[in-house]
Amino acid sequence: MSTLPADSEKGRRAPLLVRLLPPIVGVVLVLLALWALAGERLNLPKLGAPSSAPRVGARAPDFTLNGADGKTVKLGDLRGKRVVLSFWATWCPPCRAEMPDLDRVARDYRDQGVEVLAIDQLESPDRVASFLSEIGIGASPAIVPVFDSEGTVAQDYRVTALPSTFVVDAEGVIRDVTLGPLSESSLRAKLERIR
Repeated sequence: MSTLPADSEKGRRAPLLVRLLPPIVGVVLVLLALWALAGERLNLPKLGAPSSAPRVGARAPDFTLNGADGKTVKLGDLRGKRVVLSFWATWCPPCRAEMPDLDRVARDYRDQGVEVLAIDQLESPDRVASFLSEIGIGASPAIVPVFDSEGTVAQDYRVTALPSTFVVDAEGVIRDVTLGPLSESSLRAKLERIR
């Protein structure tokens, strides 16, 4: 009965790693190819390309959307005001929960040059009006409901979660980004900090 020296065990492990390396490299290449194909179809950022997602300190992408009253709202026309952009939808439970808070903040800060745009995602004005009425702010909301009916503004802002909130200063520069729900006290603190 012979035993193998410790060196021969190391010799057997090395070929295993060498044998596994090509399949691992192959899987990585397939995944990269799928990413590239999906990126073309889904308009995903290219690997290695700088992200064009709006970020804190960057100019907020301009847009024009229809409001609930039928008038258009253009972000660029709101220069000189602080603007809260809240991307939301009526089917989103956290969005529904934060809407009364957004309306109270909009009402309290309106005289201080703050505009709160509630940018609804892919829903009808009737559905939004019904929801706002349901929660008691339908008659005269302080928020300004606008409709991203094609989802293009959400794409420009690279919104990946609802709700998502961007706070834009009076110069049109993004000063804060919050993904997920935002409390009334947190939004008030942000507006006090951002002038």
